[in-house]
Amino acid sequence: MEQKRIVQRNNYSHLLLIVIPIFFLTCKFRHVKNELLVKHIYGLNKAFLGDSIFKGDLLLKVVFIDSSFGIDSITYARYPDNTLKSISTFKNGLPVFERIEFYNNGNIKKYEFIDIESKYSYERDYNENGVLDSALGKPFFSCILAGINGRTVQHDSLLSAYLYAPIPPNVETRIYTKFDDSTEEDFDRRPYLKNLFRESLRATKVGNQEWDIHMKFYDKDMDTTYDISTPLIFKVVEPNF
Repeated sequence: MEQKRIVQRNNYSHLLLIVIPIFFLTCKFRHVKNELLVKHIYGLNKAFLGDSIFKGDLLLKVVFIDSSFGIDSITYARYPDNTLKSISTFKNGLPVFERIEFYNNGNIKKYEFIDIESKYSYERDYNENGVLDSALGKPFFSCILAGINGRTVQHDSLLSAYLYAPIPPNVETRIYTKFDDSTEEDFDRRPYLKNLFRESLRATKVGNQEWDIHMKFYDKDMDTTYDISTPLIFKVVEPNF
């Protein structure tokens, strides 16, 4: 199988992205013109998250108003017979994070994970039987931080990391924090988006701190394990009163 470098992205017109539908959330229906149906999406705490747009029983698009997801929409493209062709995730009109393409027989055709700025990607291509043909690039993850202003945070404040990671078929992906004493703590996986992880860290010490985030990516098809680390460095300061 062919292993190649990361793909640089200069033309976005053919890219789309993937995420898992949020069917388990409480939804309310609202009819719109042209036989479209809108389901309001609510989280487990009954907060309004966005809308799912259907045509009949077919899901066409999910639109988020909650900015903490780091994405604003998911689109579902279909073949003429309504078989799912692709699932694609967007932010500000650009493809980001996951995208999956399918053959008309339902098997996966391509898995692509795109960085948060839509500039490069990691790709896996499959034949019509769903068997991996090739991999292009190396796996990576993208992180969105909340509770931080630039690289400075106030003492005793709570930082939250929302992290998107690739989870293609036949791969085990683990996201975790490694502490100074060599202990580890897994990120929580969000139930509504398959490849979204979240964890919080309290800034307890004044001065420079490092949040050591790791991804362990075990590729069963290639019998290869990647351990990718991205330390987040920030400065903790006393609050100004």
